[in-house]
Amino acid sequence: MILIVIFHLFFNFITASQLNNPMQPNVSLNYREKRSVMRDKSYLWDRTTFYYFVSFHLEQRPIEVAHIIIGKYTCLKFKKTKKRSEVNFIYQPGPSYLTYLGKQGGDPHKIYIPKESMVPAKIARETLRALGFDYEHNRPDRDNYLIILKNNIIQKYLPLYAKLSSAIVNTFGLGYDYRSLMHFSSKELCLNRAQCIKSKNEDWLVEQAMGKAKDLSFIDAKLV
Repeated sequence: MILIVIFHLFFNFITASQLNNPMQPNVSLNYREKRSVMRDKSYLWDRTTFYYFVSFHLEQRPIEVAHIIIGKYTCLKFKKTKKRSEVNFIYQPGPSYLTYLGKQGGDPHKIYIPKESMVPAKIARETLRALGFDYEHNRPDRDNYLIILKNNIIQKYLPLYAKLSSAIVNTFGLGYDYRSLMHFSSKELCLNRAQCIKSKNEDWLVEQAMGKAKDLSFIDAKLV
């Protein structure tokens, strides 16, 4: 997991249609845009309590469990609200688990979840990404541990596998964490369920562990 920081927040008015808009954003977040997320303080948060709204298309309980996963090892708290002026996160349906990295302007941050497969650990992963923690497999040192098979990745999701520069992220000297909650599985968002991530030393057990976490790892908890 890669920590950006928690720094800045402001509110904006939300319409009822925004709260239940099922559209998913374009994920074509290029390297330059990801770089600005890491440096621009307007993308960062300054709070430990977050208010959220859940689309009526989604079940509530898996999202509540996701918040428990994050909260039991950290000081972060999540509270459900119906007040438009309070909403920080909106959970709504989409074809895949997806959100933007870090805070996006003054509007509520949308977190997309496939309603036919609501896995609490993956909901927790995307919530942490919205808070500014990037995926583990995007670490600047990932090539020491992984082989990314880019030709096997669904093209529109390639940005979610973009490696970050060591000049713009801080891993705090912590080792690579295959068991991080923030790690994709070896076949996540891949064409025809082909393998997109291999361990550098072709360790089958390591590859089986990736993306299977149901809880924060020890390293995840230290960073949060």
